Amino acid sequence: MEITKPLTQFIVKTDYQRLPPDAVAAAKRSILDCVGVTVAGSLEPAGRLVANLVKKMRCAPKATVVGAGFRTSSDNAALANGTMAHALDYDDVSTTESMHPVPLHLTTVLFPVLLSLGEELRASGHDIITAYVLGYEVASRLANAMSPDYGDHLGWHPTSPLGTIGAAAAAAKLLKLDELQTTAAIGIAASQAAGLRQNFGTMVKPFHAGNAARSGIISALLAKDGFTAAPDTLEGQFGFCHAFSGGKDYDIRKIVENLGKPFQVVSPGPAIKLYPCCGSSHGALDALFSLLQKHDIRAEKVRALEVSVPFDPPRSLIYDNPKTGLEGKFSIQYCIAAALVDRKLGLETFTTEQIQRPEVRKLFDRIKMFRPLEMKEKPSWEPPEYVVTIKMYDGKTYSEQAKAPFIAPVQILTREKLAEKYRNCASLVLSSSNVEESLQLLENLEKLKDISRLSEILIC
Repeated sequence: MEITKPLTQFIVKTDYQRLPPDAVAAAKRSILDCVGVTVAGSLEPAGRLVANLVKKMRCAPKATVVGAGFRTSSDNAALANGTMAHALDYDDVSTTESMHPVPLHLTTVLFPVLLSLGEELRASGHDIITAYVLGYEVASRLANAMSPDYGDHLGWHPTSPLGTIGAAAAAAKLLKLDELQTTAAIGIAASQAAGLRQNFGTMVKPFHAGNAARSGIISALLAKDGFTAAPDTLEGQFGFCHAFSGGKDYDIRKIVENLGKPFQVVSPGPAIKLYPCCGSSHGALDALFSLLQKHDIRAEKVRALEVSVPFDPPRSLIYDNPKTGLEGKFSIQYCIAAALVDRKLGLETFTTEQIQRPEVRKLFDRIKMFRPLEMKEKPSWEPPEYVVTIKMYDGKTYSEQAKAPFIAPVQILTREKLAEKYRNCASLVLSSSNVEESLQLLENLEKLKDISRLSEILIC
């Protein structure tokens, strides 16, 4: 069955006029969110180190490196900006209508492509939105086709391999490649795809996003100049789906069934994060904060806290005794303990200094994560709920259930909540006037003739 050909035809033939209003609105929400977390992420060590590296390369100054005060080549800018975008693990999460265990971060890969290549090409808001929607469509439908083992058991970090293909599609659209060139771009990208979950809790995880963005641009630029690749890279006997699914349980038909009906960015769509940590902890945090609002629960009075999760632990929550802020983002023990002590969770929570607090660390042994025995080894997100149970020293017990927040349908943040998150992130680097101007530009993205003014603000 041909897959790559109809997919590339869809990319080439779809323009802004064919996008429904809800797809445009969804794209704008995620792009706005991603700009905010990228600006904040420019302060993180991972983002600074990659920015310093690409600065030393002294490439032609064509594209902005966010918060760094210089420009470089579009592919190197995407590498730096993608790393910054994912450095805080505060970027949005792509959801799925099924209980398919491959949640991934697509915007953190796609937006760096759009910003860097879009600046070089002086792309319009229409161009940016269209390329985002199509890149999201390609990567998300590819995710739906993969084996359930892909994300849970084989060790791949879905954001990077799938994001690389999506980034190539978005770059191809910005460059206005034809069908043969777009096919080649996807084929080239498929052989650059990589990213291991073993590196969660280190600087390599956000580097996955930056490298995927960079690889997507390089793939499209090579294809533009006539570089060739196999025309069946996705569906072939030794193609992407076969290789990354461990050779079984994948369904390539899902890639092209009902393309754009609806667009994946609309349904199931991305979910915007409320907490700057691994998404696998968010359902438990939702349940915990609900309990803290209802009851007078004090951390020092908690005897034990149990977290029932809809996956086989630890999955992405691999640190039960974290030592650094980065490790804390992937620790249910730290996220829950910090929320209990501080009664909130924010950007300031995930520093090495905060994680070493005695009043937080003494709670680690009281917090247990498990999956109900009857659900062991079943696909992730079955059932799609978290349950937090708190047992107090005085004998009282409190329990709360919360939906897994990254399974469709998701709750869409209000304009006010999204703008508040943007201001909180962007104000760490930008002046108040530039925060407000960039917010206005992003909220009216479809009206921009080109994105040069936005780039001028973000370069700092």
